[in-house]
Amino acid sequence: MEEEKISPSSAPNGGSTKKIIRGAIAGLCVIVFLGYIMMWCIMPTDTYYNKWVPHIMASTNSTYFGLQGPIILDFTFPILFIAVMGCIYVHLGKGTILESNNKKRDNSFKFLKRPMILKGLGIVNGIELFFFAMFILLCLWYFSAYMHFWYEKIETVAMSRGDKV
Repeated sequence: MEEEKISPSSAPNGGSTKKIIRGAIAGLCVIVFLGYIMMWCIMPTDTYYNKWVPHIMASTNSTYFGLQGPIILDFTFPILFIAVMGCIYVHLGKGTILESNNKKRDNSFKFLKRPMILKGLGIVNGIELFFFAMFILLCLWYFSAYMHFWYEKIETVAMSRGDKV
């Protein structure tokens, strides 16, 4: 008699356990990414420089990393963590059959997916153009807030050095 081999994903609880773990990993990655984006948005503000930076510098005081420790902690670690979690997510998804949805999709935003040709950018669709514009606005806001913060400090730094303003 032949024995049937049951793979872990086809076992009664194996598939649902993997789905729950994959959902938890995806949720965790979304939360970490939103926190990472929040750090970039709050960084040019006074709250970041006056309250968070001293606390982060005191908490991450290390002889090995020095001043680079907070930078690694704030900006490199979240992305590396998401990458590792993504590898685990993909590994858990191997061997599962994706169920196709035969539901009719909403076509209200279909125009955003149509490609268009723009000089200097090439072939892009509306979604890519929207996110590019948002990125440019974020960069402009970040730079202006950064300059505003440091121009407020010019008089203090000049007076501490004895320069006339």
